[in-house]
Amino acid sequence: MLLRKILITIAAFFVLATNAYTQELSVSSISLTDISFKIDVKNIAAGIDSVELFIKKGDFVKNYKVPVVNSAAEISATLSESGNYYVSSPSLKIEPQKIRILPGWFSLVPPLLAIILSLIIREVIVSLAAGIYIGALFIYDFNPLT
Repeated sequence: MLLRKILITIAAFFVLATNAYTQELSVSSISLTDISFKIDVKNIAAGIDSVELFIKKGDFVKNYKVPVVNSAAEISATLSESGNYYVSSPSLKIEPQKIRILPGWFSLVPPLLAIILSLIIREVIVSLAAGIYIGALFIYDFNPLT
């Protein structure tokens, strides 16, 4: 019984210790063209003084060398073409994160739709709901069921 408690304690310690120092890459899931977005890498080991980050889409690759400050690296990036991109760091064992870049003019469609629809049908609540629905379609990759 005592041996079992010791083994459970040791296993719990290793699980907590490995999770405490796991490197973490965070990037927003959606952004607009020519608008900067933030990429963060946290829990970087003490011996590493810079991190290489790659933003990839097909043959397009953008490379950043980011200095590490207080076991974290942060950069602001801007992309000029829309599409699905992947942010990765081959030097760190981090799973690539996906970011969708939408054209900037998409941000104007939901409010314009709501305004024009409210002037045409004279129902403000219905027009606002239609604008919100169109905005949600943009965010959820044009899939109305998710």
